[in-house]
Amino acid sequence: MLSPYHRRPIPALAGRVGLMSKRNMDRSEQLADTYLRSLGYLNPEFEPDGNVPPDFLVEKRIAVEVRRLNQNFVSASGSEGLEEVFIPIWEAAHKYLPTLGPSINGESWFVTFTLHRPVEKWRVLKPLVRSALQQFMHSASRRSGSIQIARISRWPPPRWRHTPELLPVGFCN
Repeated sequence: MLSPYHRRPIPALAGRVGLMSKRNMDRSEQLADTYLRSLGYLNPEFEPDGNVPPDFLVEKRIAVEVRRLNQNFVSASGSEGLEEVFIPIWEAAHKYLPTLGPSINGESWFVTFTLHRPVEKWRVLKPLVRSALQQFMHSASRRSGSIQIARISRWPPPRWRHTPELLPVGFCN
């Protein structure tokens, strides 16, 4: 039997701000909604008081505010979130690495980036990355290691068999 808190919204109230559908939620709120439902709460009420805290009201007694944790870098020009810097670089590197061509002798090399803020833009890093990776690819000794490239490092681990190319595998900061 459902409690009165799990019933469908009353049609006369369906236009109220607090009864929004998932399509009005951001990704973090959608994940929270899915999680609350996985705990057995059938109808968490999204933004019961409009676009102010809390994000959800569960069983008319539990307030849930959704927060994303983020590392911020504060400089003279302001605050910058981690995803504002690393996601564009990761996406650009992910697209760029396959353009360097196949590996030598069918080897696989895994590339990770360790970035320290402030970080240069990809247009500045790209030629530095290209030069370092091409030098690595064409060297006689292609061993694991780390090479500093401006404020970016590349590290290919041991020659694991995978696909014959440079594979982006992760970021660290």
